[in-house]
Amino acid sequence: MNGTTPPAARPRDLTEYRFRRIEPADAPRLAHAFTQLSPTSRYHRFLAPVQSLSEAQLRTFAEVDFVDHVAWVAEVTDRPERTLAGVGRWIRSTRDPACAEIALTVLDAYQGRGLGTALLGLLVGSARSRGIQWFEATVLGENLRMRALLSRCGATRVGFDLGAYTYRLAVPTAGRRLVRPAQERVTSEGRTHASA
Repeated sequence: MNGTTPPAARPRDLTEYRFRRIEPADAPRLAHAFTQLSPTSRYHRFLAPVQSLSEAQLRTFAEVDFVDHVAWVAEVTDRPERTLAGVGRWIRSTRDPACAEIALTVLDAYQGRGLGTALLGLLVGSARSRGIQWFEATVLGENLRMRALLSRCGATRVGFDLGAYTYRLAVPTAGRRLVRPAQERVTSEGRTHASA
């Protein structure tokens, strides 16, 4: 993917999603989406029992520069309010400018439908064009879905501390698949059907 807005995607549940770059106006929608996360999903994302997001956090999450901080959202297009179903982001490391920390969040109601895989693919495309060669992710040992996704993509565990693994994933070069071919197929209409 080249960093432009991709086509709408229709994972296996037949709900239609649109993937796009995050915008500052999404801050209130992020706050609402946060309320739709279970305590477990919040804990998996923030590695702590976070109860709410501050105004400063919402600004940081929604007002990104698309140079050192990139974020994509998946919104449900067949609902009038266009619910945010997921968010994927990377932030360039200050220690190593060729490395970025990634985070994926998918609302509980939309988990297991391929949104995490699709968002990770967008992060890869935007990272490659900005000189990022490696992703790192800190994932709780109990977060089996994220660990499985990273493993399918070829990430390796490089550390463990306080119940969380650190994974490292080489950003694939253009033309190289992120996941095994069976995990995702693209129809002739450009809609993505993902199974993870």
